[in-house]
Amino acid sequence: TKIKKKYGFRIVLIYADGTEVPTQRSGFNTKKEANEARNIVITELHNGNFVIQNKVNVKTYFTYWLEKVKRLELTDDSYGTYKNIVYNHIIPKLGSIKMITLNRSHIQKLYNDVFNFSQSAARLCKTVMNVALSYALEHNIISYDPAKEINLPKNAKKTKYRIREIDSKKTLNEEQIKLLLEKAKDTPIYMQILFAALMGLRRG
Repeated sequence: TKIKKKYGFRIVLIYADGTEVPTQRSGFNTKKEANEARNIVITELHNGNFVIQNKVNVKTYFTYWLEKVKRLELTDDSYGTYKNIVYNHIIPKLGSIKMITLNRSHIQKLYNDVFNFSQSAARLCKTVMNVALSYALEHNIISYDPAKEINLPKNAKKTKYRIREIDSKKTLNEEQIKLLLEKAKDTPIYMQILFAALMGLRRG
């Protein structure tokens, strides 16, 4: 049909509870282009991978995914790590892009930019993108995963082994550790002190 002086088509999605949700695709220059796009949509509907939320951008999706979905299964430390990647790297670079138009070149450029900033941050960014886009694909927010098989740059510089200098004057000796553990026994943080002193494990 004609929509705003160009061609397009309308779809009415009927859900299991009887709810009807109309949607449309428009902006095609010819009736042939509109028909070809319609046939693709029919195939996607048949295969179960039709994207319903086609106006959601990266910022909206990743904010929702992090705060409403992933937050429930992450520890505080892991949430902090994911939050840093989402709000400091992914959203600033890709936030305005629609999820439905997110492609491999967008992902590769993101990885390259973050890699130039920090190699460890780039590895975390790749993990976050893989997990988030896998969820998006599973819930029909995207029709394919643009991050699949996208690798980080290979020109990584080998870092030298770092040597940690320990100031013995600021380090507890065996007797001092025994005393610390003894005095900490009746406090709420005894287990944290025990694990830190004997195994080097932090709270998380």
